[in-house]
Amino acid sequence: MMQITEIDDPRLVKGLAHPLRIQILRVLENRVASPSEIAEEIGAPLGNVSYHVRFLARVGLIELTSTKPRRGAVEHYYRAIGRVRVADKAWAQVPDMVKSSLISATLDQVGRAIGVAASNGGFERS
Repeated sequence: MMQITEIDDPRLVKGLAHPLRIQILRVLENRVASPSEIAEEIGAPLGNVSYHVRFLARVGLIELTSTKPRRGAVEHYYRAIGRVRVADKAWAQVPDMVKSSLISATLDQVGRAIGVAASNGGFERS
């Protein structure tokens, strides 16, 4: 499958509006992980995470990197394909409610990162 570097379809942008999909992409942009590892890290039910991981793989934003047998099942490991840019034309066609959801999810992630940095003394270093 060809790597996606720019989203020019407003339907795909709308599909990415789910906050869980944004959290999954954030985890996978830094490392390889399975849905069960992602679910544990973000505190979401495994079934929900698996569903959204399949969507992200189907649209080409993440890819399967390996599989490992685990307790009678096969665990799948994924990674993000890379950073994706939303085309201006696609963004302009996305409903305001979806834009608001995407921006809210992104700001939530930023807030969490700031909280972690603050609790680890990240703002007290010289």
